[in-house]
Amino acid sequence: MKRNNILFLLFLTFVLFSCDSLINHEIDTINCDKLQSGIIDINVQTVSTEVNKLLKDLKPQISGSDRFGHKENLDKLIERINSQCGEVTADLICYA
Repeated sequence: MKRNNILFLLFLTFVLFSCDSLINHEIDTINCDKLQSGIIDINVQTVSTEVNKLLKDLKPQISGSDRFGHKENLDKLIERINSQCGEVTADLICYA
């Protein structure tokens, strides 16, 4: 009986750690043509879909200078758009 409990705990531990590796931690590839068309056509759904691909792995990081924790994420988003989409340029004008 004790052996079965140990085997079950080992199995459960293995499954929990395996599930984490199945989660896609990679950034989805943005479709820059769709993003550009969505911006030009003011298509909020298309722009949201493409931008969300770049935001998927970012979590708020609250600090003393950023009480909401989104400044660093916004900088990463801008960097990702600029590095992946040559036709689209993103820049931060103001963050309050």
